[in-house]
Amino acid sequence: MDTPVTTARTDLGTVSTQPVYNSLHARTAAGLVRRIEPLGQPAQYELRTGDNRHHIVCRRCGATEDVDCVTGAAPCLIPSDNHGFREEEAEVTFRGTCPRCERIRNEKEQHNGNER
Repeated sequence: MDTPVTTARTDLGTVSTQPVYNSLHARTAAGLVRRIEPLGQPAQYELRTGDNRHHIVCRRCGATEDVDCVTGAAPCLIPSDNHGFREEEAEVTFRGTCPRCERIRNEKEQHNGNER
């Protein structure tokens, strides 16, 4: 997975780390990008903002994909006790194994089965 700095350097050449993150912070604050933080992974930034969707993350390689919310409007989940908060959104992260990692796992199992 490329980091924002790696991507910026690929596109722009030499660039310092701090300006990249300063730009991402400003763009996030302005609603131009969305920051997601899958558990155990570095933050990711995406251009799709202002909608109600979630993510599915591969437990093995960390691949992340968008999952549209089936209920439509945010927040799509209502907590049993909001403790006085006004709910604005709910973030759901589905976890599983991506097709690539599943294919690799199946190939290893087949290979190991053929050795017996």
